Amino acid sequence: MLVRNPIFQKQIARVIVDEAHNIETSGLAHYGLDAFRPAWGKLDEIKAILPNKVAWLALSATVPDHILKTIETKILCTNYELIRVTLNRPNTIYATHQVVGTIDELRNYRCLILPHDGFEVARQPRTLIFVDNTSLARRISRYLDSLLPPSFRDKGIVRHYHSKMSEDYLQRAHNTYTTPDGICRIMVATAGQSVVSTQQFVFLSEL
Repeated sequence: MLVRNPIFQKQIARVIVDEAHNIETSGLAHYGLDAFRPAWGKLDEIKAILPNKVAWLALSATVPDHILKTIETKILCTNYELIRVTLNRPNTIYATHQVVGTIDELRNYRCLILPHDGFEVARQPRTLIFVDNTSLARRISRYLDSLLPPSFRDKGIVRHYHSKMSEDYLQRAHNTYTTPDGICRIMVATAGQSVVSTQQFVFLSEL
């Protein structure tokens, strides 16, 4: 492996890890499921091979305490510097919704569907809901679909998405959600869909 070559190592001054939250979210096993991208969880092995003088920089917009702890353990030195800057953007609106019970309770998601009266697909905001559990993603999508007027159900307006589904389904689901004329308005997804561009994001967590 080239990274073990001392001559090659001398050319490395720093390692920059973008989207470093994936060390925790994709690189480690969660809820009895294997890691989604195991390579993320093995960055500490590369760090152990490289000389101590190599500087590591982690970049992310998603660093709650438990994710920061993982990043510290895996790639940062004990005397690292933490730099925080605002993520506020002119086209971003923040809103909060108080969860009743736990995020597993499906009634918490009712607010994401427009009322039956005068429902139109074009008026339903495109919404991407991120959850950590594939089973929960499926349950939420079925529940939201059941809240649609009968003539709109089972049409693909609400879909779920995770990496263990077929490539054909994932591609079709992605296309129907991201294209301007696509019928999918609500996508309930795990990290596999995190690069999608959308109008409205819903990140769910329990405090």
